Amino acid sequence: MRSGKKTPTEKVEGRGGELLEEHPSPEEQGRIHYQLAHVHAQSAQKDPELVIEHAQRALGFPLDPALRLRAYVYWGDAVRILHGRKKAPYAEGRRLAARVYLEGLKETQRYRIPEKRPTLPGVDAFDIMPENSADHREAVERHERQMAARKQAEIDETLWEYRRVIVGQIVEMYTHEPLAATELRDLATRVLDSPAAVDALMKVIEENGGLKDDPMDTPANTIVPFAEPRPWRLPAIFGIGALGIVAAGLIVWVLQRGRRSLGPAREVSARRATTARPASE
Repeated sequence: MRSGKKTPTEKVEGRGGELLEEHPSPEEQGRIHYQLAHVHAQSAQKDPELVIEHAQRALGFPLDPALRLRAYVYWGDAVRILHGRKKAPYAEGRRLAARVYLEGLKETQRYRIPEKRPTLPGVDAFDIMPENSADHREAVERHERQMAARKQAEIDETLWEYRRVIVGQIVEMYTHEPLAATELRDLATRVLDSPAAVDALMKVIEENGGLKDDPMDTPANTIVPFAEPRPWRLPAIFGIGALGIVAAGLIVWVLQRGRRSLGPAREVSARRATTARPASE
């Protein structure tokens, strides 16, 4: 069961190994490693080394963009926690974690993520009879267009949120004393390979009061341990445990692949009664 520090690491790893042997395709391997990183990250980061290992492996395989970004967050958080528990100097752990988060931020450049949070468009419900009428066919076509627009907006919103989280982790670290704006700019310049992206990041740092450098021999660097990032919590689903989450994640992914093979017509039919959801800000 996934129960914080009592999560049975050996059983989770054992079941994960079995799944990796049973599902050898690159897509399945990536998804399984992601699920293992997810379980370990959501289990009070008891084993940050395992989070790092599985996140790195997951990113080496084909993986959904949203999961790739979340894997970078898990990886960066685990680096912070690992160095905090070792009582390493704050600046040392920060620099290593920043490199990971910056790689995640670079990953966002591959996708067309809007600058502002997208507004989710509504989807009209309809019940026009008979089904072979021109009005019904027109309603189906309109519904298909609305569903496609809604689906794309939901994807954009998810990617926008993950980018916000990655930037937030970097800002949190570099507005903590000792401030090191020059170090961050140098790291971002090397990793992001985009002057515009570097400037945008440093603008946020400036807005949060972190655009300066402090001496590295301050007490904040030598005494204050790394604060553990706030974990991303998901509600327990009918008491499902860690082993179930690993298996369930793979099953859902396989089912989603099968659903996509049904084609748009059956998907529209299945969602005909879908109604608009208020836009989230």
